[in-house]
This record gives sequence, C-alpha cells and structure tokens, in this order.
Amino acid sequence: MNYAIIVAGGKGKRFSSKEKKQFYKLGSKTILELTLNKFINHPEIEKIILVIPEEDKNLFTFNHSKLFKIVFAGSERKYSVLNGLKAIEHEVNENDKILIHDGVRPFLSNKLISNLLNELEISDCVVPVIKLEDTIKEVENGIVVKTVNRDKLVRVQTPQGFKGKLLRIFFDYAIKDINFTDDASIFEVAGINIRIIEGEKRNIKITTKEDIMNIYSNILVGFGYDVHKFSKERELYLGGVKINYEYGLEGHSDADVLIHSIIDGILGAASIGDIGELFPDSNKEYKNIRSTILLEKVLEKISDTFLVNNIDCTIVCEKPKLKDYKNIIKLNLAKILNISENRVNIKATTTEGLGFTGRKEGIACYSVVSLIKI
Repeated sequence: MNYAIIVAGGKGKRFSSKEKKQFYKLGSKTILELTLNKFINHPEIEKIILVIPEEDKNLFTFNHSKLFKIVFAGSERKYSVLNGLKAIEHEVNENDKILIHDGVRPFLSNKLISNLLNELEISDCVVPVIKLEDTIKEVENGIVVKTVNRDKLVRVQTPQGFKGKLLRIFFDYAIKDINFTDDASIFEVAGINIRIIEGEKRNIKITTKEDIMNIYSNILVGFGYDVHKFSKERELYLGGVKINYEYGLEGHSDADVLIHSIIDGILGAASIGDIGELFPDSNKEYKNIRSTILLEKVLEKISDTFLVNNIDCTIVCEKPKLKDYKNIIKLNLAKILNISENRVNIKATTTEGLGFTGRKEGIACYSVVSLIKI
C-alpha cells in the first residue's frame, strides 16, 4: 500500500494575507487543492491523509475517494506528521510506503512521486534534493566569517518517503525534545541511512507573497479568433447564454462564436493546436453540440498542467445589441471556467458599418486567455 500524508497545518505568519497560504487561490483552485490533486492523479498513490488546523476544518470542502482521513495539526510540524501517521498506524505493514509532503508545494511532478516510490523498493528512507548553485558563506554579526564548501551541501525538499517499518521510530523520536526541521531528520538522529534522489527546481515551498509573484511568471498567453455567419434556422448562443435575436449562427456545433474563440485562446496558450483539430466538423459526434460542452472537454484536457488565470473577450457585431447580456455572459463563463468573475471581461463593439459584421452578416469574436502552468 502506498500512502501520502499531506501536511497543511501551518499558520502562514510570513505570508501576509488574510487567508492562510494553503487556502490561497491560484486561478480556480487553492494551493492545497493543487497539491492534493497531484497525489490523487498519481496512479500508485492509494490513500491520502490530510493534516490541517482544527480551526480551518470548515474551510476545507474538498472530497475524493482517495482522501482516506483528515486529522488536525499539532503545535509543531513533527506533531502534525505524528497525528497523520497515527491515523494509519494500525493498518500499515512494514514494507508499505509512506510519502510525507508539504501542503504548500503544489508544483511537484508525477515523475518525482514515481521516483520516490521506486527508490523505496530498495531503501528505507529517501528524500529529494537540489544541489546548491550559489556560493555559500557563513556570517556572524553582519560580517562574513568564511566561505563554506558547497560540494557536500544540498537543499532538501518533500515529498520524503519511508517504509512502514520506520513508523515506530518516528513515534519514539518525535516526542523527544529535539528540534527537527524536516521529517527525515528524525531518522538521521536515529541512525537510519537516508538515500537521496534528484529533486525539482519547480517544487518550491510557497512561504511568502513573493513566491506567489514568482509563480505568476509562469503565465502563458493565447489568442483566439472566430467568426460565424447568421442563419435564420438557428438560435443564437454567446458564452453559453441564449440571446433573444431573430438570427442564430451557422456552424457544425451550436456556433457559439464567443466560446469558440475562448477555446482557441486556451489551446494557443497551452500550445496544443486549435479547435478544428480537436473537434473537426467531419465528426458527427459534434453535430449541433453545445459549445459549453466543448469548453468543458478542453478544460479537462489541460487540468493536469494548467489553470485558467483570466480571459478578455471582444464580440464584434452591429446586431444584436449586447449591453443587457454582457454581465450574464460574464457570470456564466466564470462559472464554467471556475474562476472569479473579476477575471472575466466581456466587451462588445461594432465596426461602424464596415465589413461583413457592419453589413450584419455575422458575428466575430477575439479572445485573449492567460493560463498558469502548474
């Protein structure tokens, strides 16, 4: 059995925000949800134990069949981990594998989890590390004392893995009056050999608001454009909202020109082609399909790698007038995209009688979409 204990019991004192960092939203999901999803989506992880502050139990509404137990945090990290381990102590076998991970490290890869589990086939305890690239100096009272040899120094990350046979050792040493800064330190003090594997630079621990700003440097932008001509035989949908107008738009699907441009913007930012490649009009499955369904399929396709950050759309037509619909469309798209409404902007304009839209032959739409790479 492979277990994951996600420790999210921190107070976030250095984060400088009203909400604790584990509940801070990146796009549509909290940092903690992003972290949990990495383990939920890994095929080898079978049970997840989550450790959160007791006072935040009502903030956490996430649910999944792999989420085995939720326990409450202790006064220190070692006690939080201890509470997580106690939740499974009566069912863990000596060769079961347990990964312990910080709830605010949401950017680890599936590969890192797999590498840890593989190493635990031959080791009792294993941690991922990153080699130091900067020069390291020891200082005292603002003065450099000496330069430290960095060749034998590494930065240690989580998840940290160990075999079930070490469970009792953790229990015994965690209650000792020793300051442990990570879980593997307990086994280090106990004389257990700790193996290392290569960590990941993206597997950062979010500690301050500056870390959030660094995350937003991983934003990718895509541009989408679509156009459909009017049809007397169709109903008009824009952004999934039915518009009261004498004409609809001609197309293989429901011809929702706004959603089609958003889809192309998402696909562009993710560099995975265009809407015609994904949903060809030669496929009868998509005949008259609602474009909201197509958008949901695209969001599912990118969900393991990207979050939608925001969208900005411009609808171009002489008729119908969309002033009374813009806010309804905005709210509907925010719901589908699972982002706050202030991250959706809908504009409508005309071409002052010029071109095919000016002649009232159809509707065009332009969309800019930004994604956060996770």
